[in-house]
Amino acid sequence: MINKDKKISIVFTYSERQVIYDQALISDKNIESTNLEPLTGHQYGQYLRLARSANPAVFRSVPPDIIWLAQHSGRGDMIPQNIATSSFLEGVLRKKAPQYARLTVAMLARFLRSADRDLNVENIMQTAH
Repeated sequence: MINKDKKISIVFTYSERQVIYDQALISDKNIESTNLEPLTGHQYGQYLRLARSANPAVFRSVPPDIIWLAQHSGRGDMIPQNIATSSFLEGVLRKKAPQYARLTVAMLARFLRSADRDLNVENIMQTAH
């Protein structure tokens, strides 16, 4: 039953790191949680170069979402890293837009049926509950 007395204010905070992390979670539910602070193009480039490194000690210093990005972006080192990152994200968002829209509607319906005052979702895997 939908609670018609609820007032709704929805805030979507776009974070490219969150998109990358959510896609990584969908691929591997055991991925470590990480600080999702925004990165500059230069930082992305540094992390992506490290993630593509054959040195395991260096590899461990890279956030897990960036490791996933390096493994799935399909971009070579010849392309500037910040361009590779943004074009990859644009492709993900374009391809996944209908799923994100359905997810938004499902979260709204879940909230309207609940007795909760707030619904905070930290990552895409929490939307299934």
